[in-house]
Amino acid sequence: MKKYLLLAIAGSFITPAFAVNLENPLYMTTKGKFYAKGIIEIPTHNHTDVVFGEEFGYGITKNIMVYQKLGLSFGDKIMGEDQSLSDLLVGANFRVIDEKFKFDIETRFSTNISKKYAHGQVFEQNPTSYGKSDNSLYLGVRLGEKIRKSILIAARFGYNYYFSDPRLNGHYLDGDDLSALNIGAEVAFQLVEDLVSLNFSLDRYESQENVLDKTIFGTKLNYSIKSNIMLSGYIAYDAEAEEDETTFGMRVGVEF
Repeated sequence: MKKYLLLAIAGSFITPAFAVNLENPLYMTTKGKFYAKGIIEIPTHNHTDVVFGEEFGYGITKNIMVYQKLGLSFGDKIMGEDQSLSDLLVGANFRVIDEKFKFDIETRFSTNISKKYAHGQVFEQNPTSYGKSDNSLYLGVRLGEKIRKSILIAARFGYNYYFSDPRLNGHYLDGDDLSALNIGAEVAFQLVEDLVSLNFSLDRYESQENVLDKTIFGTKLNYSIKSNIMLSGYIAYDAEAEEDETTFGMRVGVEF
């Protein structure tokens, strides 16, 4: 009897029961629950050596989630300084349809704290850190569903509006405000139930005068350490960059 009990206890540490997938592209924390993520990224381009970030969110109701993000970049070529605060971002997701098919409305506001350059993918699907816009506003939707027990497909469509004389990727728009459209898709595979998952994503950004045009391919491997703790490693690659702009990152997330 003791032998079987010990095996059961050991098994509970190996395979979490009903693990929360914090990297699900349609993730929503439940009412009264918090989640937090710690992020580290290493871009290959020559503006930034390393980016540290954090994300923190809360479920107000089962269909409304609010969150914030903040990043800190270190590098010897960030406007001649060794470090720079990146954008402070606050946002909210509203789940309109919560059946097998999910449909959310997203809104985010971002402000550049230091008014300095800061590269990296910390602010995925809202790349305001690629410039000097003081503020930006994002409005979009995300939708998707599980087509099989172990496969989820999702899509996102959004509009970014940047305020006040942005200088993005070295271009200047004669004082005009900048806007950008985002179309993205993501597929998530559950390789080992409640333990290991793999995500593939593609995001396309379109803006006037091609200032912020990007095509970003991403892949992410996720491992559930416990039912509420997830470790993720990811790679993001900008296919349209003149020089290699690949970002390697790691995230640790917890829901509590």
